[in-house]
Amino acid sequence: MNRAEYMRELAYLLQDLPDGEKEEALQYYEDYFDDAGPEKEAQVIGELGSPERLAAIIREGAGNGFEAESEEYAEYTENGYCNDRYREPQYEVVPPEQVRRSRLEDNGGRETEWSEKQCRRRHGILFWICAVIGMIFLLPFLIGGAAVFFGLSVVLFCMAGGVMLAVIVAAAALVVAGLILAGVGIGKVFAVPLAGMAIFGVGLILLSFGVLAVWLAVLLCGKAVPGILHMIGNFLNFVGRRLRRGGVTA
Repeated sequence: MNRAEYMRELAYLLQDLPDGEKEEALQYYEDYFDDAGPEKEAQVIGELGSPERLAAIIREGAGNGFEAESEEYAEYTENGYCNDRYREPQYEVVPPEQVRRSRLEDNGGRETEWSEKQCRRRHGILFWICAVIGMIFLLPFLIGGAAVFFGLSVVLFCMAGGVMLAVIVAAAALVVAGLILAGVGIGKVFAVPLAGMAIFGVGLILLSFGVLAVWLAVLLCGKAVPGILHMIGNFLNFVGRRLRRGGVTA
């Protein structure tokens, strides 16, 4: 490793420092190399140690002045310029590969979170696009299904209404006929007792059937019509729940 590579690696390892402190430190060690001279470049690199070790020392002295702190430990010897602080064992640092890996992992985590947000956003947009396209294609079927359901509801309602009307008419006819025959029978009892009693009995039978028909008509009105309306309401509630569930899922 030559001087240029050493300083480039050191600059990379110090990129998390404030710009002023980083530039001060780099300039100090550039001057350090200049003072030693090109012929002692390898010796200076060996004295300074790895860029990682030197970066740890610089970070510890950040804010206290690199030049003043380094001069406290530096001296010229027979073997050239040296700094005893670089031999201290406590400056164990992380290898550059691990530093790069850690920074890449941090960046990767932020990129993953951003990618997940973008993915959810794209999925939401795709859902609404598919929903609109699906509604366009399904709209004729939905209209047709609604028309069929409405038609069936009308048919059932009309059938129930027709049955109820028939029962009411029959009940009214039976009641009227029973009353008439009962009255005629009472009138005939004194003239022709046997025939009068028979006619009176038939009138009572018809009257009882008429009362039964009235009860059936009331029962149909109280059960059939609310049942049909309840069925229509259940269908509309089902459709509404499906639509609301689709909106919440989106």
